[in-house]
Amino acid sequence: MTYKFTIIVPVYNEEENLERVETELFNYLKIASVPTSILFINDGSNDKSQAL
Repeated sequence: MTYKFTIIVPVYNEEENLERVETELFNYLKIASVPTSILFINDGSNDKSQAL
C-alpha cells in the first residue's frame, strides 16, 4: 500500500497518554478516505513510553 499521508507523533514521557492517542488515531484510520500511516517517534523517554 502506498500512503498519501503520515501522522507523526513525537513521544517524550507520554506513557500515561499513549494508549488513548493510539486508540483515537486507529479509530481515525478506520474512517480515513486517504491511505494514512502513523509514525511514533520516541525522543529518549525516561518512562515506559518506548515499551508501549
